Amino acid sequence: MEPGYVDAMLKTIALFPQAVAYSCNAKIIDDEGLPRGTSFEFGNAHLVIETPRALAGRYFSRFPNGIAPFPAYIYRSSIVKNIPINHQTGGKYSDVAWLLEISKCGLIAWNSEKLIRYRIHATNDGGFESLRDRLRLLGYLKRNSSFVGLGIINDFRFFLYKKLHKSGLVGRNFPHKYENFFSRYLRAYRLRRFIKPETYYYLSSAFRKLFN
Repeated sequence: MEPGYVDAMLKTIALFPQAVAYSCNAKIIDDEGLPRGTSFEFGNAHLVIETPRALAGRYFSRFPNGIAPFPAYIYRSSIVKNIPINHQTGGKYSDVAWLLEISKCGLIAWNSEKLIRYRIHATNDGGFESLRDRLRLLGYLKRNSSFVGLGIINDFRFFLYKKLHKSGLVGRNFPHKYENFFSRYLRAYRLRRFIKPETYYYLSSAFRKLFN
């Protein structure tokens, strides 16, 4: 945590007393302590996540713009004590499912200040992929489609199927008949993506950042 973390987060809590959880931005650093960007992008002082769908979009949409780091969270204890982490919902990714469950109970407020330093290194857990746990998380999202929306599920499914298709697991862990299924889904998704307005909004935003 940076020296100003506690004071800044207390101010955020005071601004959004109705929220059920709070977090902040992070300065991403590497093994040498050199800056490698920020955890999420947002132009205003605070970002209020109003629904599970909005939170899921930050994680799984095609153009997510980053997330608040999990270690920076502060929770309303009266809420989270009744929501245990269930590792069957996503294995090593069950923290995401847990945050989505919390977001069903109320607002989540993120402070855009970089109030922690988050170090990326060779032994980060996030650097080790688990396709089995990704499938568990997909199952959780499908069971909660009314909260997260089919668009988010399709974006996550594309991300997952792309990994499965490239991993060499088809034929070993998955029958070959799934290879055609994965290929058809990936082609259809890419076609749908090109006709979505948000694709061009994202591209125009990226060009503006490049030339600013």
